[in-house]
Amino acid sequence: MWGLGLIGAAVGIVGAALFWIQQAKFSGDNIWPLPALVLILWALLGIAGMFGPLRAVQINSERWLEAAWAVDGALLPMAVLGGFSIGPMVLLTLLPLTGAAAIASWKIGARFIKYLVVFGIGAAAGLGVLLFLIIIGRGY
Repeated sequence: MWGLGLIGAAVGIVGAALFWIQQAKFSGDNIWPLPALVLILWALLGIAGMFGPLRAVQINSERWLEAAWAVDGALLPMAVLGGFSIGPMVLLTLLPLTGAAAIASWKIGARFIKYLVVFGIGAAAGLGVLLFLIIIGRGY
């Protein structure tokens, strides 16, 4: 489980850094606030998605597990809206983190269907955050 979380976090951090470098090199313009804010969000969600399942199993806490599933859900709109740019790499972040959350759910004996709802709520919140970032990015 920790291996999946570590892979997801590493892909999130390295992927965001590589896209940051690529955008800065090819655009020649300042990438602030967009896509920089989205890339920062991607890396932070990867880190948070790694710690949630680990902490949930350590202290047998459903709250940490709910947070992990919500973080995983928040990555989904980024993968979909990222399309052919960052989408595939975000998906490579999402899959191991979701696997780690699923294993943690199984280890603490939690009801899986509850966490699918939390995943959906996280996805809706993630979409809201992305749309907010796009709105403030265009007005900058």
